[in-house]
Amino acid sequence: MLWSKIESHDKAKNKLLQQLRAGRIGHAYLFVGKKGIGKKLVAKAFSADILDDERYELVLENKHPDLMIWETDKKSFGVALVRELQRGIHFAPTQAKRKVIVINEGEKLTIQAQNALLKILEEPPESTSFIILTDTLAKILTTIVSRCQIIRFSPLDEISVKKLIDTASLGISEEVLLLKLGRGSVNNTTKILAEVDLVAIVEMLKDVLESLHKKNKVKLMQLSNEIASNFDVNMFLSSMEVVNELAMRGNKDLESIIGKTSNFFKGMDYETIIRACKVIINGKKDLEKYISKQITIETIFIELMEVYND
Repeated sequence: MLWSKIESHDKAKNKLLQQLRAGRIGHAYLFVGKKGIGKKLVAKAFSADILDDERYELVLENKHPDLMIWETDKKSFGVALVRELQRGIHFAPTQAKRKVIVINEGEKLTIQAQNALLKILEEPPESTSFIILTDTLAKILTTIVSRCQIIRFSPLDEISVKKLIDTASLGISEEVLLLKLGRGSVNNTTKILAEVDLVAIVEMLKDVLESLHKKNKVKLMQLSNEIASNFDVNMFLSSMEVVNELAMRGNKDLESIIGKTSNFFKGMDYETIIRACKVIINGKKDLEKYISKQITIETIFIELMEVYND
């Protein structure tokens, strides 16, 4: 069974399995949760049981004749996709009792495409089930949402992510930081592991925090230049955000990442760390507005120095 391949998501799995056991399969589902946490695999496992076909490899490889999986690398799905769907929707299943149509990243459907899909969902074929995957309901028409069963997915816990990703090449500091930055998404964690020099980020975090502690503005300006020139700035700021979040919660993983530099936060009050987090979050937004990364980083460091030493 494909269900055995799925890490976590017990609440969602149990709800879907109960419907399968009771023979109450709905005509439309919305799987809601951030990208890279396993919604698609759950959709395939559910589809395989709806199709009642033990040829699981056909489902995994998107080759089952009664399973249609719509996805795109483009920014959006146009109405042409739904019109193509409409042309074949009323044909009977060829090998199973039902057909299943999975739309991955449903938030990419344009308004025109969603309106066309709505017409299908208003009068759905009896032998067809739709599963729409999305990271947010905010981009799905409320009229579509009202016609679907909502299945919510939470981010994976760090133990589950670690089971799915090979972190053997990392030291403890880098592994802990990686899992925090991934925020429970296998896709995000895999991408960071492949693209980010975590060793360099950990060392830079220590240098920056020590310079902030010593109020060494000259050193901070030098580090700003280095970060702007050699780092993924957004990823570095996200790492700063992680460190402050851990400090705010008194989480022992803080020391796992930055070692004795974690003493920087000893005795610091909750409100100060909250203010620092806001500076970092606003700084990440400023990166999208301004051309100069270095000036943005310098501004963030000056503001942090004032917050931490207030």
